Amino acid sequence: MSTVKKSSTVSLEERKVKALESIGTSLEVLTLWFEEIDKDDWGERIAWYLDLWKQKYIDEETGDNSAV
Repeated sequence: MSTVKKSSTVSLEERKVKALESIGTSLEVLTLWFEEIDKDDWGERIAWYLDLWKQKYIDEETGDNSAV
């Protein structure tokens, strides 16, 4: 294997590691945010968003458009 190929392979691996670290950091920040929100105040709001998501993605796929 030539030194150019080795160097580009090492560079690619370093970029992969940095990308994974960045993704991990983002997920950690989101996790902390979810843990810190006041879930009592957000309960109804989250239920409303989840219902919209269900109607759009779940009910459309199954063809079930009846409201419960």
